[in-house]
Amino acid sequence: MKIDRNDYPTILRFDEIAEGDIFLDTEGDVCMKMDSIVEEEGYHTYNAVNLESGEVCFYEPFDRISLPHSAKLIID
Repeated sequence: MKIDRNDYPTILRFDEIAEGDIFLDTEGDVCMKMDSIVEEEGYHTYNAVNLESGEVCFYEPFDRISLPHSAKLIID
């Protein structure tokens, strides 16, 4: 999978974006916000997925993220 990025990101808080929005975290990882998932035991909650690794992760509502103007996913 290849991800092309031509962006001039806008800085926002995580809780200001909608589910399905693509964003960049502070480390530059390309992620997508998703509906929150709580594990059965209730110890872990996830609300985003890293599009490069497929790993689910959690962001606090006040965490700063970058929202690109557009994103393109290419699958070869």
